[in-house]
Amino acid sequence: MLKDFIPVRIARAITASETVKSFELASSDGTALPPFTAGTHIDLQLSNGMLRSYSLLNDPAETHRYVIAVRRDDEGRGGSAHIHRTLQAGDEIQISAPRNHFELDETAEHTLLLAGGIGITPLLSMAQRLSTLKKSWQLVYCGRELSQLAFADEARALAKSANAEFLLHLDGGSQAAALDIQSLLGKLPAHAHAYCCGPAGMLTVFREAESSRPAGTLHWEYFAPAIASADTSQAAAGSFEVRLAKSQRQFIVAPDKSILDILLDNGIEPEYGCMEGVCGACRTPVLEGLPDHRDFVLSAQEKAANDCMLLCCSRSLSPSLVLDL
Repeated sequence: MLKDFIPVRIARAITASETVKSFELASSDGTALPPFTAGTHIDLQLSNGMLRSYSLLNDPAETHRYVIAVRRDDEGRGGSAHIHRTLQAGDEIQISAPRNHFELDETAEHTLLLAGGIGITPLLSMAQRLSTLKKSWQLVYCGRELSQLAFADEARALAKSANAEFLLHLDGGSQAAALDIQSLLGKLPAHAHAYCCGPAGMLTVFREAESSRPAGTLHWEYFAPAIASADTSQAAAGSFEVRLAKSQRQFIVAPDKSILDILLDNGIEPEYGCMEGVCGACRTPVLEGLPDHRDFVLSAQEKAANDCMLLCCSRSLSPSLVLDL
């Protein structure tokens, strides 16, 4: 699953809202943790065998700790509930090295940070980095009710200290009262970059503006996969062949299996994490063939290039794929 693990100790566990707990992680031996950049996430190896990805929300300048936040989802697959129920200060756990598929462009003249619920976490880290760089930025934080939003006070205080704009938008769960994202993006100057992390509906609206913005200025990260439509389910696609260039092995991927499933079934274990197309851990170079991209990580430009794919969810539009494995 993960090639290398880092043992860490939970230094603090804090209730951040009605449904969110934050955890401060420190190295087990007291040494500095690997450096990270704004937008980074780590994977937690849980005692029940699950692997879950969480963004780092603290200042990238810090090397003595990682801070994550976990929203309890009682309708989820059990990972967040397990964390809320079992992890506490003093526990030791295993994590991956930090990885970043949501990188901050530090050269942008102005940056919009748009958060929905627990999507605030990577954007807090970005705001701290932009403040250090003395860059222009604004943060818009959306949710249903204030009691459900973690770190709102911290975000407001950070914006005030950096002379940045902070907007809290509460919609009460009403679609009619939802933030007008298109209008917000339409007011941005061409040179500005915008980052969005939140629920699938918010990301869908955000990404609709991609064609009207300069290429490469919109960035997004899902914290859960969108609900797939029937015509993009794995069962709706036929079988195809996968060939591995390095090991000279080849396999048939059946309609009800992913590429990652087939590799694992045959004793080949590339790095992977969420198995839902949102963490990017199983990103693999494609040497030949046309991938059918079904992930929530790659940008439109990366998908159009067709030189890499996520093995856990994507399939093939060509009879065969050649992977750099």
